[in-house]
Amino acid sequence: MKKIILTAIGLILALCAVMFFAFSGSAKEQMLGDVSGDGEISADDARLVLRYVAKLQDLTEEQKKAADVDNDGVIDAADARLILRVVAKLDSGEIDKNDGNVIWKEVPIGPELTAMACGLEFDLREKIMESDYVFSGEIVSIKEFEHSYWNSVYKEMIGPFQRTVIEVKLNKEYHGKSPVQGDTIKLLVTYSSSWIFQNDIRFKEGYEYVFVTKILDEKYYEDSKKSHPPGDTVVNFNEYAEVVLNGGGWDALSPIVDGNVIVYHEYFEEEYYYQRGENPKSKTVSPESVRTELLTTPESLEMGYFIALKLDDFEKEFLKLYENPEKLPTKKSIS
Repeated sequence: MKKIILTAIGLILALCAVMFFAFSGSAKEQMLGDVSGDGEISADDARLVLRYVAKLQDLTEEQKKAADVDNDGVIDAADARLILRVVAKLDSGEIDKNDGNVIWKEVPIGPELTAMACGLEFDLREKIMESDYVFSGEIVSIKEFEHSYWNSVYKEMIGPFQRTVIEVKLNKEYHGKSPVQGDTIKLLVTYSSSWIFQNDIRFKEGYEYVFVTKILDEKYYEDSKKSHPPGDTVVNFNEYAEVVLNGGGWDALSPIVDGNVIVYHEYFEEEYYYQRGENPKSKTVSPESVRTELLTTPESLEMGYFIALKLDDFEKEFLKLYENPEKLPTKKSIS
């Protein structure tokens, strides 16, 4: 009798232990992509997804949650592909549960790479009217990122694309109001800082520039949605920066060197000013007196692609552009 009682107690304790561990395991939610629940994302997880898709095995509810990597409500081969990209270290080591449709990760800044820029256009009226915030400041840091996003039509990740985030210590405001409270602001550049174009401006830490930017607000986000094809997950960049460079380095970035501002010449289009009886270009500083490593093409000043103005002259003439922007020329110049 005693033996029977002890056996029964043992069975009850064993059953309680099983129930405890089962409950504990289900209370802890599995990491997205870790379909097997072993605490790691591996090829075995992709294999489980594919077996489920092929109806060769079933998955528990927790496993299904972990398997739907792209968060589209369907477990398919696209989820297995995303898991394998992580395993192959093509994407970050973790899949962001809150937004599995977007991957954003910091990468090392690579060596300078010569790139071609074709079909560039410049519309002075559009440039001025679409610039929310123009300011000067010193570059404190430059960081490189890659981002990819999910396209639900093609069932795949699009990218990666190179992006640059620059931290700038604010100096002077020329137009608009800063979207931040402090004295530093994060600026997004929609290409890699290591890409070097002909007749362009380099980004360098420790140098001061005038930045022509757009604020990364809800309007910018909504406008971005309109320009993307169907199925794209539009990245809300205001999670990573406060403003975005309104154009390229050549037409939205003006270095300040020894009290001179190097600016793209079409900001002061000759015909527009001649009609007004003015000529800002008559105030340009001799190219020989402005030497800087910030120009990707050293002859750009001699060629007239850029002009240099004393800081006071630049501020005076540049602010005039915002007085009656609707009257500025719209003719686009191929650069």
